[in-house]
Amino acid sequence: VTGKAAVKLAKENEVFAEEMKTEFKSRDLKELREKLYKLYTGYKELEKRLADLKKGDMLKNVDEYISKASEINGVKLVALKFQDADKDSIRGLGDVLKEKMSGGVIVIANILSGRVGFLVMVTKDIAGKLDASKIIKGVAAVCGGGGGGRKDMAEAGAKDVTKVDEALKKAEEMIK
Repeated sequence: VTGKAAVKLAKENEVFAEEMKTEFKSRDLKELREKLYKLYTGYKELEKRLADLKKGDMLKNVDEYISKASEINGVKLVALKFQDADKDSIRGLGDVLKEKMSGGVIVIANILSGRVGFLVMVTKDIAGKLDASKIIKGVAAVCGGGGGGRKDMAEAGAKDVTKVDEALKKAEEMIK
């Protein structure tokens, strides 16, 4: 940016800085920067606490999820749908379910920021019979997405959040 455009931009930035100093009751830009940094770090800490609380809520329901699993040809299926959970919480829940179950498949859908993420896990005792990477491809395709992974764990992403329930039903079909 050069010439008149540079002068105009500098004036706009100056006005913005003055507005922010007033809004944050700051004497100068250094104090404003410190207050903004403090606000940002506080926000990040709250975000982390919220994620920890959500993860805790998810994990306290593990036994309930397992008890409500459907059984298809001798295979237990835990199919879950969440909204706005972070990836680490979803994976942590999947790990706990996989460890506590036997003869099971876990399919978790998580809708976040207008997209859906899928996680499929297969317990070790049936990983030779069922392949998580094949299941995830079929599930994600329903929502216009794709993914992959290993026989015991696979992940995918997709855009069409309106078909999540249909995608979870696809997991049932693929186990049959």
